[in-house]
Amino acid sequence: IVPCTVAFVALSAPHRFWLRRKEPYLAGLLAFVCFLPVIYWNWQHEWVSFAMQLNQGFGPRDENALEKILEYFGGQVGVITPLLFVSFFYYSLYGFIQSFRQGNAPHLYLALCCWPILVFFGISSLRGEVAEPNWPAPAYISGLILASDVFYRRYRQNNFHRRYVYIAASVALFMNVAVTVHLVKPFIPLPPNKDNTKQFHGWRELGDTINAAINEH
Repeated sequence: IVPCTVAFVALSAPHRFWLRRKEPYLAGLLAFVCFLPVIYWNWQHEWVSFAMQLNQGFGPRDENALEKILEYFGGQVGVITPLLFVSFFYYSLYGFIQSFRQGNAPHLYLALCCWPILVFFGISSLRGEVAEPNWPAPAYISGLILASDVFYRRYRQNNFHRRYVYIAASVALFMNVAVTVHLVKPFIPLPPNKDNTKQFHGWRELGDTINAAINEH
């Protein structure tokens, strides 16, 4: 959120005066102080968490670049659900482009808190490990607000757009409810090694097993 907000202030002429005010820099200093325990812990442990993240996101991989970007893109389509992703993609990108043409500051801020994140993880997927579908999730907080506002202001009166959005939202709601039910009581016929909801189970048992091994040795 910090680089996205700085980019907005730099690109939005009416808000550029904040670069000459002390408050943003004091806020950055306060955030750094709050983050110091993370740096101190890593300094004591050979920077292990930073090394893991950098290697995971930017360590070289030999996989085909096209396959990796398609896997990343497909993951985003799957998480948002296909129909809703199409409407999000169109409306938010339209709002991003129009924000420059019309000087719409709220749309520009929402877009800059969305699209740079999606592009960043796309680039990291090309360079290293393909980003998990949930990694860019913060982008959709602002992106869906932007897409909704563009739809409401420009396309709500259009019958095709209105019906499409209602269907997309309904399908997304149904799929989310189905996955949530499956998480608690599995009913979707998926192979265990392909069912990502399995990652939510077994942690307590794993902890008991590890504790038993620690006590034994």
